[in-house]
Amino acid sequence: MEKTSGNDGETDRTFRYSDVVNEPTRMLVPIKGYQSMRLLSLEDTMQPIKHLIDDIDNYVYIAKRSCKNPQDDLTQDESAAIHLYTMNWTPRIRCLYYVLNQTLRTENRELVKPWFAYLKLLLTALYRLPSVPRTIWRGIRIDLSMRFVGEEDVTWWGFSSCTETPKVLEETFLGKEGIRTLFEIECLHGK
Repeated sequence: MEKTSGNDGETDRTFRYSDVVNEPTRMLVPIKGYQSMRLLSLEDTMQPIKHLIDDIDNYVYIAKRSCKNPQDDLTQDESAAIHLYTMNWTPRIRCLYYVLNQTLRTENRELVKPWFAYLKLLLTALYRLPSVPRTIWRGIRIDLSMRFVGEEDVTWWGFSSCTETPKVLEETFLGKEGIRTLFEIECLHGK
């Protein structure tokens, strides 16, 4: 059963596809520094952010146990870093993906520094996966047409969950009626 977030009955799973409203409208300073970090175990990447996420050690343990035999030539830590990002727990605002994305979207880039070791591990894992070029979709149940005008380039600082077909958004997340904004994204290196 889906958990609701208390945000107009929005489910935790739905939120991943609709949190685009939280993206800043202006360009932020690029995030630099994580690239030069050395790769650490997933457990070690959590040390600087442990105070931000309740019971993170337990979730790391679950992620590592779920990734004993990783695919795509990833290490167990790399696979578990991706798995940990995708995990949901209650309350949503304490989930790793939520806290990380909120931090990536903040103007204060100093707040991102404790995440550098995890970002290095997560992005290393994602870069090692095969890239998939295709059109992907994302949407939200509000009108964002004034915020995204024309075909200008837009930077989303958080990791973005998308789907390969707009029908999935319509049937599962957006419904077929009411005001909605649907993003058609030409993805070159989807993961």
